[in-house]
This record gives sequence, C-alpha cells and structure tokens, in this order.
Amino acid sequence: MKKLIYFFILACMLTSIIACDKIPLTNIQENLDLTQRDDNDYCVDTSDCVKAQVADTQFIYVAGYSPCEIYAIYDLWECKTLSGVVYKYAITNFKVELISNGCDSLLDRWDSLRVVNDFGTLTYEMDVFYAAAKSSLENYLVGQFFANPTNRLRHPCGGGPSQLFISEFYSALCYIWCTYEYGNPPLTSLSQLVCGDACCKKEVNWCWNGTGVTKGTPSYTDYGSCADNTIEPCYGGTTTGNCDDHDCEP
Repeated sequence: MKKLIYFFILACMLTSIIACDKIPLTNIQENLDLTQRDDNDYCVDTSDCVKAQVADTQFIYVAGYSPCEIYAIYDLWECKTLSGVVYKYAITNFKVELISNGCDSLLDRWDSLRVVNDFGTLTYEMDVFYAAAKSSLENYLVGQFFANPTNRLRHPCGGGPSQLFISEFYSALCYIWCTYEYGNPPLTSLSQLVCGDACCKKEVNWCWNGTGVTKGTPSYTDYGSCADNTIEPCYGGTTTGNCDDHDCEP
C-alpha cells in the first residue's frame, strides 16, 4: 500500500459532550475478528452482535469541512455481553452523499483536480474526507449512546478496561472511488467499488468522565489482499484512483 504523506487532524464533534482526552486502547471483550467479507459486511465476525440498523441514513456535518453536510448511510451492529449490556458498536457498509448546496466548494475543488488529471491528489483528498466523515458519524452515534444516563453509569472512566465502551468501523482497504450525482436538488454519492478481500478496522475506546465523553486514541488493523478489478462497475458515475492507493490509517 502506498503510504500517505500528509496528516489530517480531525476536529472534535459534539463539543458539548465529547472531550478530546486520550485514554489507552485496551481490549475489553473479545474483539470482532477480522475475516473475509460476507454480504458486504467487511471483515466482521458477528457472533456476539445483532444488526440493529440496516442502511440507516443520518444527516451530519463533517468535522473540518463546514458548511458541507452529508447523509451518512451505514449498517449498525450492537454487541452485547451475556447479561445483555451493549458494550460495542460495529459500523459497516458505510457511504456518504454530499449535499450540493453546502459542499459546492469541495466538489468544485475535486472537479478542478480531475480536469488537470491530478488523480493522486484527488484520491488522497477523497480518502481524507471519507475518514473525517467516519469520525463524525462515530462521534454522533457514541454521543447518542451516552445521552442515556444508564449507559453513562455502565461505562465510567476510571472503572477499568472492562467498563470502556468500544466503537469499531469496518471498511474496504482496496477500492476505487465512485462518484455520481442524482436527484433535484442534486446529491453527490461517494462510494467504494471494492477490489479483493482487503479490509480495514478502526477501533476506539470511550467512557463517561462525569461531565462528558472521553475518546481514546484510534487503533487501526488491516487484513487481506487486493485484486486488480472491482466487484461491480460505477453505473452512471465517475471513477477515481486505483485499488491499492489507500492506507487503513489516514
């Protein structure tokens, strides 16, 4: 995999409840194992999880890209202990739809890179935007989780590794970007055309510090290998990048 040479610092979302303090990433329960994809649920072993939401759509702002707004589309798995306590969220099948009237400058920027055939920079900027959208969705979902006082009591900071809450985000590692517009006013869909069985898992620990949520340092794990071709074409859209242009960690 070609390593990215830039760094992108994501802004904190939900500042009313999320603090940017760092906590160590420690395995709590047995992690969802990385396995070959099945039914487009990238790498995830769902033995202790239930798919709670399928193709759910959430309107969110993307940190660092104001005023750009998106619809985040995803599947959400809830993972529970034997006693029925939710200790982990797993997110799969993620894609975004950019709302044109707020994301025009970003879309114009991408168009200008395409016109001059600077596809390396274009692929990189799409990857960074996608990573920011992932983090923004994670922050939103975890913020909603900790809005429940019971969940705050179950996952306090300082309560030990077994009481931390986990979010895991599974996505393809080898893919070509597919973008296309539809609707009126138009939305711009940004999705991945997958090549091979390579996957990326992002894992974050969270806890309630008494006044807000403390977010741990993300951990990244990759698995699998790339193929030369994507599984499906980009119907009616435009493709960007090559299958092996991406890294698991942004």
